[in-house]
Amino acid sequence: MEAAIHVIEQAFRLHAQGQSVMPLRSVTQTEQGMLLTMPSALEGDHKGLSVKVVSIFPENTKNNLPLIHASVLLNNAETGQPLALMEGGYLTGLRTGAASGAAAKYLAVDDTKVLGVIGCGYQAFFQVWALSCVRSFKQVILFNRSANKAEILKQKLETELNLNVHIAESAAEVASQSDVLITSTSSTEPVFDSRDLAKRCTVIAIGAFTPEMRETDDHFIQNVSLFVDDVEAALHEAGDLLIPMNDELISKENIRGSLGELVTGKVPGRQPNDGWILFKSVGLAIEDVAVAQLAYQNATQRGLGTEVDF
Repeated sequence: MEAAIHVIEQAFRLHAQGQSVMPLRSVTQTEQGMLLTMPSALEGDHKGLSVKVVSIFPENTKNNLPLIHASVLLNNAETGQPLALMEGGYLTGLRTGAASGAAAKYLAVDDTKVLGVIGCGYQAFFQVWALSCVRSFKQVILFNRSANKAEILKQKLETELNLNVHIAESAAEVASQSDVLITSTSSTEPVFDSRDLAKRCTVIAIGAFTPEMRETDDHFIQNVSLFVDDVEAALHEAGDLLIPMNDELISKENIRGSLGELVTGKVPGRQPNDGWILFKSVGLAIEDVAVAQLAYQNATQRGLGTEVDF
């Protein structure tokens, strides 16, 4: 994860410097689900070219199949030659967590004690893993509508990361105690009441990735210092912003900066007088190419993978 955070920061630095090509994510909707296509290219010191294809089929869970399938095709950026085809679910968890970890370096209070998590699905482990790489937490508090998922995540965090983990009875309990709060849900309604939120909490919202989805309420979004992974992508996809914008509660000018601007120092991170801060992440294709290159380099050095002659 430390290596992933490093390459993610480099990718956002290149992006902020105009050394990337990243079309907006395309969505192919069918009756059964959707197919997302995410191509990207990086220039400079981390030259790379990839495309990720993600399928999201809600009915899969009824047949004991994963909700999401993903694959990443990494190409040689000089010749276009395919280099590797990789399972994309793990890479997505890794890069999404790494982006949150990078953001927390600039936006979370230094003396963090409690990390809260609302939504204990697949992404949650990677989020906690990344945050624990950049801040030292005395406790992690989890809440999920399905208690079973929270218990599974608790055991994984205790076993693999040696963290002190508590399962909360409510979202309000998590919100009131967290110095950093991760929301990782597929909700279309706010998942916590901002009146319960600790005064200087940094919220990292990664779950809502369509204009119809949201995890935060109007009061919060009107009273927060707002950062995003990418302004254009957020204004295209992030319901947490688009819904209150449509209601004329906030505007584009409320966005204080992007992760690329934080990494390059164009905008400052958390200031002493800052209260609530929100980092809204929708996930970017530049993250996929960065971690795919990292995985490919590690795999070739260690002789992993299967060679295929096309």
